[in-house]
Amino acid sequence: MREILFRAKTVPSPSRGEESSIWVEGDLAVNYWNYCSIKERSKKGKRYIVIPSTIRQFTGLYDVFENRIFEGDIVDGIDGCDYPMSKGVVAFNQGCFYIYHTDEAESPSFLGSWNDSIIVVGNIYDNPEIFDEYQFDDSFFDVDLYESVKGVKE
Repeated sequence: MREILFRAKTVPSPSRGEESSIWVEGDLAVNYWNYCSIKERSKKGKRYIVIPSTIRQFTGLYDVFENRIFEGDIVDGIDGCDYPMSKGVVAFNQGCFYIYHTDEAESPSFLGSWNDSIIVVGNIYDNPEIFDEYQFDDSFFDVDLYESVKGVKE
C-alpha cells in the first residue's frame, strides 16, 4: 500500500521569527476557515499553515538516492541508463504519475517505469530557472487535488 503524504511550503510568520517559507511534509488538513495545514508525523509533530498552491502529494516512489518523489519535482535520468531521458516534471494525470519532459519530442513517461534510474534535481518552486521556457500553473497538476483546496486562503 502506498504511503499517503503531502509536502508544501509554509506561510512565513515574522512574529515567530520566520522570514521565509520552509518545506514541510506530513498529513494535510483543511480547517473550517479554509486554511490548509500540514502536521508533521511524529509524537510531537508541529502543525504548519501552508501555501495551498504549493501542496503536492508523494508518489510512493523514490529516486536512486532514496529521495521521495513528489508532484512538482524536477527529475533527470542518470548517466549510463539504457534509455536516456530528458529532464521532466512529475505530475498526476488520469490516475497515474507521469514525467512531462522538457523535450517536446519525448512523450510523457509513466513514473513507475523510471524511478530506479532517475534523480530528483529540484522542484518547480525552488528551481524555476531549470524550466525558463516552460510555464506551470495549477491547471498542470491534478485537478482533484486543486479542486479540494480551491477557495482556501493563501
